[in-house]
Amino acid sequence: MNTKRLSLILIVVIVSFLGFCVENIFMAFDDGIINNRNMLLPFLLGYGLAILAFYTVIGTPDAPRFLKKELQLSSFGGFAFYFAMAFLGVCIAEIVIGYAVEWSCGIIWWDYTDIPLHITRYTSVPTSTIFALLITVFMKFFFNPLLNGFSKMNPRALAIISISLIVLLSIDFIHSGIYMLKNRDLLRLWRFELKKPIKQIFIDLL
Repeated sequence: MNTKRLSLILIVVIVSFLGFCVENIFMAFDDGIINNRNMLLPFLLGYGLAILAFYTVIGTPDAPRFLKKELQLSSFGGFAFYFAMAFLGVCIAEIVIGYAVEWSCGIIWWDYTDIPLHITRYTSVPTSTIFALLITVFMKFFFNPLLNGFSKMNPRALAIISISLIVLLSIDFIHSGIYMLKNRDLLRLWRFELKKPIKQIFIDLL
């Protein structure tokens, strides 16, 4: 496996960890809750795979493409295109995954019906906007520096680290899916409750 592919794997791992953090930040802000997010490890592989899919299909904001066709866009145009595609991708992915889990496991994994401009219970304009912006900013400012940095690592060390971590994340991901199918419930290992949601703290300060 070449260095670039190994570096991409390591980026998938890092984004999977960031996804775990982002979801818990959202929950802490809205509900005052932090938990294991249905996983044994603090990684959500879906986020990492989503970034890999975006890179494969539409490149980066600085070098946008659609499949194999390169797009000649200005810096702003590339950013706007990427944001729009990320927004659309997030909406579709959340709806598909949400209903797939509901149909196969009988679980309503998340519910955005209390959010204005929700599109079904599984996605909404505000949440998709936030996720799309985070994706676009990451791909514009952090993706290539990480890719180039990892590519300079010792090839053997890079292979051991990236492959070992992606195997662990894959096992955790499969284990979580099997648990949900078998028990028709989420894997609840730990949960930490704040005294009050973060948004309430801000409200109280106003």
